[in-house]
Amino acid sequence: MKHAIGSGGQTAHAVFRTLGGSRLAELEESKALMALLRMLRASVNVEMWGVSEPLCVPVVMADKRVRGVSEDELQAHLQAVDKGEEDYRQRFFGSKI
Repeated sequence: MKHAIGSGGQTAHAVFRTLGGSRLAELEESKALMALLRMLRASVNVEMWGVSEPLCVPVVMADKRVRGVSEDELQAHLQAVDKGEEDYRQRFFGSKI
């Protein structure tokens, strides 16, 4: 069974608030998954102990059914999150302010 050990709750909550807080519930599934992965990735990268990959992500749908996000789907979203963060860094450090 794959799971994250530890909490990372403070970091995840800070990223959650930064990304829009409870408004994230309004997003379509694909965008919500990207936001979730940004929160988890930040926790993995920032927290000192206990938070790690691999990730197991369940999706609870409007009709209360639950599905697991496949490894391929998860990897595609993680790559998009990584690319978005790298693009941001490039714009930030490459621009003249």
